[in-house]
Amino acid sequence: MRFVDYLYDDQVIDEMTLRVILPETVTNVRLESPFEVERLLDEVEKTYLDTSGRTVVVVKKMNLVEEHIQEFKVYFDFHMVNLFREPAMVITAFFLLFVVIMVYVRLDFSISKDKSSELQLRVQALVNEVLSCHSKRSALYQTYEDVVSTYKVNKENSQFSNEYRKVESDHKALNQKLSTLHAKIRELWSEGADKVQELQNLDSRYRELLQEGVSQTERVLSGKITKQQYQTSDADIGAKKVSLIEKMEAIMESL
Repeated sequence: MRFVDYLYDDQVIDEMTLRVILPETVTNVRLESPFEVERLLDEVEKTYLDTSGRTVVVVKKMNLVEEHIQEFKVYFDFHMVNLFREPAMVITAFFLLFVVIMVYVRLDFSISKDKSSELQLRVQALVNEVLSCHSKRSALYQTYEDVVSTYKVNKENSQFSNEYRKVESDHKALNQKLSTLHAKIRELWSEGADKVQELQNLDSRYRELLQEGVSQTERVLSGKITKQQYQTSDADIGAKKVSLIEKMEAIMESL
């Protein structure tokens, strides 16, 4: 290896520093030069897959001219088995990666549950069911009104009785489901259970007003009260119904 490869005529290099990077793990490094050079302290250069780094021989020479274009030699000890060290490291790394992946896939990792979050999700699911049931029950309120309105027009007792019983049956089924949900919520969230109970109480009062309205309708149709008395009573019952519905809607929003 040449210290310098080429110089123009009468060209002089005032100062030159040459670095020779050797394989990793070399030992007993020796430099042989045909002319005097200054050997500086060896350096270490790290590249990919290096562990301790590669030895770098550093030499310095002043006032280089054409006569210095000569070969120099670097001697060092290097075990041939180290040629396979880096390939073996790559193979080992991939092997360990595959082993880790296989172990990860085959192991049954149990995920610890957050009890607080789980409880909140259960409560929310129950509340959603309550909201759904009450929405259906609110729709039945309008069905009640439609049945009574039809009865006022056609005065068909048998038809009214059949339709009213059907609405009552649907209403009872929804109330039973809400009672079951109320019991489940009480086990998890007492404040929410109190709100559901209040909702049930308001519904009970609403049904009483519905029955009172039916009773007043039957009385006016049978001539027991005047039309004016009926209108006054119906207006009063209607105002109370509106108030109850507003209270129920407020509770639903608070849930």
